[in-house]
Amino acid sequence: MANLKHSIWRPFSGPVKDWPLAVCDTTTVDATSDLVPTDNVYADYVSETYNVFYNSHHSWYYCSDQANHEALIFKGFDNAQGAVSCGCFYST
Repeated sequence: MANLKHSIWRPFSGPVKDWPLAVCDTTTVDATSDLVPTDNVYADYVSETYNVFYNSHHSWYYCSDQANHEALIFKGFDNAQGAVSCGCFYST
């Protein structure tokens, strides 16, 4: 069974002048050389995510001066067979 998770991000107060949320176009990521699986170890469970190595071919996007009434919706996770991407890499 496929799992799909979307994330919604908006600032509590805006407009955001410093440190906006940036999202990467996953079609510009080479999964064989840009990603390394990484364990997140917590007191009661372990999960896995990816760390992304820098690559000059990545395309990053952000909302300039994002206001608190504006929301950015992006795919956080998708394990469906044939999905265009497994999710969206993001950073602040």
